[in-house]
Amino acid sequence: MAGTVCLYLNRGAVPDSVFLSAVDSDLMRYLLLWLLSLPAVAGELLIHGPSVHFGGGFNNENYGIGYAFDSGLVAGTYKNSIDNQTVYLGYCVPLGGEWSLLAGAATGYQYSVVPAALVSYRVPMGKHWGVRVNLIPFGKGAVNLTLGYRL
Repeated sequence: MAGTVCLYLNRGAVPDSVFLSAVDSDLMRYLLLWLLSLPAVAGELLIHGPSVHFGGGFNNENYGIGYAFDSGLVAGTYKNSIDNQTVYLGYCVPLGGEWSLLAGAATGYQYSVVPAALVSYRVPMGKHWGVRVNLIPFGKGAVNLTLGYRL
């Protein structure tokens, strides 16, 4: 491996503007540490970014981290549109070219676990990097940008 990624999970070690500072529970910290231990497994590290919601009053700063395994399994966490921390688990199905469909479950919304689905298009940016444009059909809908690094 060419390099190592280090993240500070101690809330006092980074400013509040850093997305990981929003992760307060031990469960979230363990999930992030687990995700960071995955470079030995082929897949894509996902860094969730901002969203645009088609309707007012939602949080558009949906920062988080996840991992998409080459097997199709996807897992991660992010700050959701109603300002709660979400943990998600799903399966990604290639649709052809750079298109894919993700279906799974997520926490942190109006019920403890809700179904989740999105359509994603990956824009390659070199050998390892890419930007995913995620189309979320739930509620009034949203578009999210996610930076990916293929291992």
